[in-house]
Amino acid sequence: MTEIIMSNSSPLIALHQLERLYLLTLMFGEVHVPVAVQEEVVSVGVLPAFIRVYEAKLSFLPELNPAVLGKGECAAISLSTKLAAKRVLLDDLPARRAAERLGLSVIGTLGILLLAKHRGHVERLMPLLEQLAQANFHIAPELRANVLRKANE
Repeated sequence: MTEIIMSNSSPLIALHQLERLYLLTLMFGEVHVPVAVQEEVVSVGVLPAFIRVYEAKLSFLPELNPAVLGKGECAAISLSTKLAAKRVLLDDLPARRAAERLGLSVIGTLGILLLAKHRGHVERLMPLLEQLAQANFHIAPELRANVLRKANE
């Protein structure tokens, strides 16, 4: 059985804006998303074949607060627990904390880019972080510095 990697919309949109969505298949093979996430990523257009949409009806976990988390985040976290996903891709801090409280392993866009650099799929992170900032992707200064330090940049 292959390991399940679940994603929320933010990493998909960010990687698409960087023209690096393909990194997901290089590092994880197949990525799963709930229908709610598919609906949120209309800016990406048609999802690549390595992104599988889970179309079954899904109820949110009672531990998740839809007033704090988005519909896609709730769906991705709920589905991750249901399918015993190895990892869930999330950027928003409240969503990351909720997933971690449920015992899920979380990685975000910056973690994906850092992993891609360590595996030789990305040469430099600094230009990609600049692109993300120009696309209004918020990166806390301390997080940015930490990621660049880990990337030896």
